[in-house]
Amino acid sequence: MPMFEFTAQLASLDPPPPEMQQWLGAVSRSRTAMDAFARVAAGLTSPTEFFSTKNVERILVT
Repeated sequence: MPMFEFTAQLASLDPPPPEMQQWLGAVSRSRTAMDAFARVAAGLTSPTEFFSTKNVERILVT
């Protein structure tokens, strides 16, 4: 279900909320985070794991 929800959110083409835009900006500045996001898009990592509070905080700090 998390992958379906992730895909449906992306497919809506609605702009992400400001806090998500900030977070995605942080992802774009980290090769490791970009690779992890690609694994989510490929279905290799659960969106629940990638978007966990711990992972979000780790990416925002780097």
